[in-house]
Amino acid sequence: MGTGNGLNRFDGREFKVYLPNPKVKNALQGASITGLGEDPQGRIWVTNNKGIDIYNPLTDDFSKLDLISEAALDHSFRVGCFITFDHTGRAIITSGHHNILIIEPDGKQRIITTPEVPKEDRPLELKHQKGNKVYITIPKSKEEVWLSSDHGLFSLRLKDDHFTHYPLKDCTWNFGPGAMFYEKAKERVWMTAFGSGFFYLDVRTGKWGKLRKEIYIQDYISAGQSMAAFGTDYLFLNTPGLYNLKTGSFFFAKHIPDDPYSFPTGTALCAYTDREGILWIGTTVGLVKLDPHLQGFKHVFLEAHPVFDYDNSVFDIFFEPKDKKFYASSFYCGGVYAYDPISKSSEDITSKLPAPLRGTCKILRDSKGKTWITANGTLYEADFVNHRFTPARSAPPPKGVRLDPVVPDMEEDADGNIWLAKWGVGPLIYDRKANILSHVEGDRYADEPNRAYMLCADRARKHIWMCTAGNGIWTYDIKTRKATSIVELKDKDGALVSLNDASGIECDFEDKIWVSTRLGLVAIDANKKALVLTEVNGLANSQIEGLGKDLKGRLWLATASGISMVDPRTLEVRNFDERHGLKLDATLDAFSVLPSGEVCSGTKRGFIIFHPDSVLQYGSALKPIITNFRLEGRTWKEAGQVGNWREKIVLKPSQNIFSIEYAAPNFTLSEDTRFSYYLEGLDKTWSEPQQNKEVTFTSVPPGTYKFCLKARNKDGIWSKQITTLDIVIKPPFWQTPWFIALINLIIGGLIYGAYRLRTWQIRKEERMKAEFNKRLAEVEMAALRSQMNPHFLFNCLNSINRFIQRNEPDTASAYLTKFSRLIRLVLDNSRSNLVTLRDELEALRLYLELEAMRFVNRFTYHINISPDLDITCLEIPPMIIQPYVENAIWHGLMHKEAKPGEECHLEVRVFPEGNTLVVEVEDNGVGRNMARALKSKSATAQNRTAWP
Repeated sequence: MGTGNGLNRFDGREFKVYLPNPKVKNALQGASITGLGEDPQGRIWVTNNKGIDIYNPLTDDFSKLDLISEAALDHSFRVGCFITFDHTGRAIITSGHHNILIIEPDGKQRIITTPEVPKEDRPLELKHQKGNKVYITIPKSKEEVWLSSDHGLFSLRLKDDHFTHYPLKDCTWNFGPGAMFYEKAKERVWMTAFGSGFFYLDVRTGKWGKLRKEIYIQDYISAGQSMAAFGTDYLFLNTPGLYNLKTGSFFFAKHIPDDPYSFPTGTALCAYTDREGILWIGTTVGLVKLDPHLQGFKHVFLEAHPVFDYDNSVFDIFFEPKDKKFYASSFYCGGVYAYDPISKSSEDITSKLPAPLRGTCKILRDSKGKTWITANGTLYEADFVNHRFTPARSAPPPKGVRLDPVVPDMEEDADGNIWLAKWGVGPLIYDRKANILSHVEGDRYADEPNRAYMLCADRARKHIWMCTAGNGIWTYDIKTRKATSIVELKDKDGALVSLNDASGIECDFEDKIWVSTRLGLVAIDANKKALVLTEVNGLANSQIEGLGKDLKGRLWLATASGISMVDPRTLEVRNFDERHGLKLDATLDAFSVLPSGEVCSGTKRGFIIFHPDSVLQYGSALKPIITNFRLEGRTWKEAGQVGNWREKIVLKPSQNIFSIEYAAPNFTLSEDTRFSYYLEGLDKTWSEPQQNKEVTFTSVPPGTYKFCLKARNKDGIWSKQITTLDIVIKPPFWQTPWFIALINLIIGGLIYGAYRLRTWQIRKEERMKAEFNKRLAEVEMAALRSQMNPHFLFNCLNSINRFIQRNEPDTASAYLTKFSRLIRLVLDNSRSNLVTLRDELEALRLYLELEAMRFVNRFTYHINISPDLDITCLEIPPMIIQPYVENAIWHGLMHKEAKPGEECHLEVRVFPEGNTLVVEVEDNGVGRNMARALKSKSATAQNRTAWP
């Protein structure tokens, strides 16, 4: 938007203002903007008081267009200018001068002059003017544009700069045409002329036409574009108002002081229709937007209705197909008002009745084609066309039942009877066969001061449901007239759900009952289980004042914050408020559904009407864009970066803190736009939908990333296209491939060296181990040899030989067996550092037996083992007892000369003493002193150390 103080950019949520700044490179030159145009590349051409600037949205900066001297001299661009581009990108620029500036796509410039026409073909006030000033240009075809000038309408063929004049015939112009609009469908050019009116040219026939005189077009026509399309059928004029191209009717955009949604008080200066069909109007007091996507709610004002400011007085709306008028019942003001949609006028038809109506509420067209209305506390058959209201015949009320004029709802059952909900009394029924209206009998519900409110029937119309304000809901069996009360239910979690203070009730296509309350919407299934929907589930507000069901089964809720739609099958929720064009001068109440499918709701002095399919249309998917990239809070250029960041961003290792700004060009409820992003390579999932238009990443490690962005519109539709931006953060030198390869090479060399060193150490250790094992084997053999006295072995073998020579084979065999067992035990025990006491004593026993046999029983022996010992568990060093026994035999017993009746005896005792194992070896030999004196051979050092 160009203004007298800078260029403004609006993205649907916020404005950004561009002003001249000598400190900023590539800034805007002039602050007074006189014209705007967009070329095929998406760049914005800006004419201003200092020349022409071209704004590049990719780089967010301006470049000055150097003009040829003739253009710079003749085009000051200080007044209203107009910029048009053909399909090749050629720019056609006018500035209220008789010369036109043409700029080719390659940058070449030329000036062409608008031709003058004969005086008789000029407008009345400009017949003697020199020069033909041109103002507006609009495209005609690929090679032609339309021009409005002082001397009339022209077309310009750009390939050869040929002008074609279209003189005005059968019409009188005071001045030349100003604003123009080309209606392509009918090939008509529409024009306004200062002080002359509104004209059009039929290009196919060459005929001129003028708008009918009763439509006033203001005299002042600005130099900017003051005409723009609105949809396919309307044309906006800066009168201001909308002209219907099909019907020729004109709708004035008036300012209503009490209506904040009406046109502002300012004067319309220019108009523009964007790609989405939204009409933007620049006025002297600001910017005005007319969105075709938000025109689903129409507001009908009943001028005949008296002023009422307390609450919604209009209760029910009924469409009569006979006269094609709407009839609205007024609750507080009483009566019925007719509205003619053709003339947009209303009248009070009850003022023509002989008796007044009080508390008019519900209007019903029954299955027989009759129309009924509730008023004065009873039921009337209504003939709206002829203004006749006939009361139904009523039975006397039960004793003690007070009369009340309010009957807010009625419903027809399967038998054609009409049920009424009467305030303070309960249900009434009109029996069609008996032709009488009476109170429902059966239980004493009517005796209670209950406030019956709304009714509904199930699909088979066999049961009537009624909600009350304070006494829950009731269901009636139409055959038995039996009533059942439901005050509260339990939901799936077992929590109690109150049905008091109900405001509306409906039955969906699956026989599920829906009740609107002041605490939310309650659904009741066949098992009497409740489901509650509140603001948490997406409703505009949990306080619901009314409920209605359209012809497709969708539920419409009047809440304290607007209208909510709930689909009973999917539980989808859609909300509507002032932003959708819904004027809320008071809280809405009940809904009326017309045969056409339209839904109505009453207001203070009128009603709202809309078609559900129209307001529920889903908008087109958004196309998110990335608008800016910041490094540590600075823009790409401010950070000293070069190149186009939109192609690919390459950052240094230290540049790991950055922000990304984005948007989704959308001007229809842009505040409902939500964004979700995902940094591939860092994030695992998409972010939660959010309104923020910027995200900051900190401490991002080196790597290759892809920033992905998607947007969701007001209807919850996500963009089909995912916008991406490639980001590369270079690693530090120690994370580069060559450095890592060098480190790996060094580490590999160290590992190989360590391997070779370890191999050498292992081999050395193996050699040392082999040598140690060899020496150990030698020591073990020496130890074995030390344990095995060679003389003992030699003597044993000689004894065996002697037994053989004596022909004592049994004795030799027994001796040999014991000898082999002893040798085996000695060899086995020598392999261990410890052996069990049992094995040690077994070896000792074999040794004693061999020695006793060899010495022909010269001595006796006995091994005494304490019963307190577990010889299988105790372990001692091997052959530790045998040397002492051998010394006792050889040095004590063998030198003793036994007296008659005396024997040599050896006693070995093994017993515990505290924690000590005691082994005692006792003999009755010659004693130590005698043995030492005799220097027995068995007392030599060699024999003493044979069995350690």
